[in-house]
Amino acid sequence: MESFHEAWDLICDYCKAHITDVAYKTWISRIEPVKLDFDAGDAILMVPNEFHRQTLNRCYMPLLNSAVHEIFGSGINIIFTIPNEAGEKKAAPNDNLAIDSEYEFTFDTYIVGSSNKFAHAASLAVAANPAGAYNPLFIYGNSGLGKTHLLYAICNDLKRSHPEMTTLYIKGDDFTNELIDAIQNYYDKLDMHFGKSEIYVTAGGSEALQIALQCILDDGDEILIPEPFYPNYNTMVRTCGASIRPIPTCPEEGYHYADREKIESLINEHTRAIMVTNPGNPTGVVLSHEEMEMLVDVAQKHDLFLIGDEAYREFVYGGEKLQSFGEFADRAGDNIIVIDTVSKRFSACGARIGCLISKNRELMNHAMKYCQARLSVATLDQIASAALYTVGPEYFAAVRDEYKKRRDTLCRKLGEIPGVVFDVPGGAFYVMAALPVDDADKFQQWLLEEFSDNGETVMMAPGGSMYATPGKGKNEVRMAYVLESDKLERAMDILKKAIEVYNAR
Repeated sequence: MESFHEAWDLICDYCKAHITDVAYKTWISRIEPVKLDFDAGDAILMVPNEFHRQTLNRCYMPLLNSAVHEIFGSGINIIFTIPNEAGEKKAAPNDNLAIDSEYEFTFDTYIVGSSNKFAHAASLAVAANPAGAYNPLFIYGNSGLGKTHLLYAICNDLKRSHPEMTTLYIKGDDFTNELIDAIQNYYDKLDMHFGKSEIYVTAGGSEALQIALQCILDDGDEILIPEPFYPNYNTMVRTCGASIRPIPTCPEEGYHYADREKIESLINEHTRAIMVTNPGNPTGVVLSHEEMEMLVDVAQKHDLFLIGDEAYREFVYGGEKLQSFGEFADRAGDNIIVIDTVSKRFSACGARIGCLISKNRELMNHAMKYCQARLSVATLDQIASAALYTVGPEYFAAVRDEYKKRRDTLCRKLGEIPGVVFDVPGGAFYVMAALPVDDADKFQQWLLEEFSDNGETVMMAPGGSMYATPGKGKNEVRMAYVLESDKLERAMDILKKAIEVYNAR
């Protein structure tokens, strides 16, 4: 063959026969052969810009390698270069993707074919009537058909016709990384360091928990959880074919459960994990650093997963240093799973953003399969959550002060009711209490259907559903001190009167 250019024509013919005309014209036809070095085994090809190079590497390398192999045989590596690298004008970072790159990304340079003509027409309409036509515009298609080109063309057209407007283009990678970077920075400030591959963003903490449990539990397995517990744990575990083996507690002992002997006595050949909420829901129990360390030791000794559901991490009222099981990840990374969420921390209950964090590579590989099998996490929620993770400690200081005030109000008034058994919670925003009634479920139903005090009543969560042990929690309730202090005072006055009336029937 006389020249690399002649050989390149044959390579182009090969590519033409294997992809659409639009894809060929958009990506392959704009490649220029530069040099073929048989001694080094390199074929140097010039492409217009970095974006073009990335697209070729991502989408068309198998095709080009096959074509080169067909013409030259094996042993030739394709190397793409761009004008910048050949000594021409240096571009600023990401300049190749800038929206004012008028040659590369305009409607004039877009190649229209049968597969993209409607998308092209819709994009023209958006450029002519921004926020009017096709609002929003959604473009879907295979790689190489010019979706990105059209988006930039709209931006470039608007820049010329409406210079007063501001356009923003965010790539999927950048967008995803923004939230993960924010989560990383949050943990870095707590001296806990996780790589990007060790953090998976989920649709709330509940999805993170469900994925973790699906990865580690099979039919017949058991997981140790202190009772009372968040009722949804029961459903999550049962859907995995497993069961909860409860770590027993009682209101008389403040629902404390961190007893090594008690926990180890419950471990058997079916045990796969220990899961705790810290601070606790519904009890408000806060583990000490020593108790957390004990749980990590037990998990390591018995080769168990230790799942820390830390939705209420910032809500502690005894002046304790903020803690997380992530602190132990460097020493027990294969055992530790951390569940995080923004909904409780920032009172953003509708924002379904959580994350699953672990250094266990095998676990995270399995978790990724579940992540890929479901729909993506809400876009706007991710944007907002990235900002929430940057909120400073002064926010939490003010919130803690307010919740402590509410906690103290509720506990003071609750202590005035004869026969009530409870412990002042150390964290979260719940009080679990045993009431002097025969059945909390029946009592709550009676409160809603038959009782009122000047047209008002109270509503609590009966405790029976928060236990795995049948019959336990029958007279217990969970109360959330999320109302203003004056409303909490009024609620406890109503509760006191209601108990008197209920028991006097």
